Amino acid sequence: CEVQSTANTLTCHSEILEQPWLKKKDITVNCIPSNSRKKRQLLGGQQEQDPNNAEYRQLAEESLSKYLVSSGTTQYHKIIKINKVTTQVVAGSMTRIDFTVAPTNCVVDSNGQPTASNCEVQSTANTLTCHSEILEQPWLKKKEITVNCIPSNSRKK
Repeated sequence: CEVQSTANTLTCHSEILEQPWLKKKDITVNCIPSNSRKKRQLLGGQQEQDPNNAEYRQLAEESLSKYLVSSGTTQYHKIIKINKVTTQVVAGSMTRIDFTVAPTNCVVDSNGQPTASNCEVQSTANTLTCHSEILEQPWLKKKEITVNCIPSNSRKK
């Protein structure tokens, strides 16, 4: 057999999992046309994530609690939208979250949590835009959160 043309070549990736003690062998092969373009990822670069993922909502909630405690406010705020999430592999995992919060009719406790369960947003006119960075290093049992919030109607310079 001879190759007649290289115009229709495929690039294949194989994964072979062999467990001889179980007499088991799994082979997975994925092939794509060689001329198809795929998006390259920058190793160690930021990757956009789905802002609707519950994991990122939980991290945004933790960030908001930290902000409410550190800012000294007595009014509980609620997340109304998660705008953007990126993750990056560093010496651990760095998650960056941009989200918008609004004041509610509830008071905040010393842990940044509402003192009532039925908190309602009072107005979206006084929203805050928040940026949070969460560095997680599980092998050190470390989670470091930094968060800053500014009024949404203020301009960055």
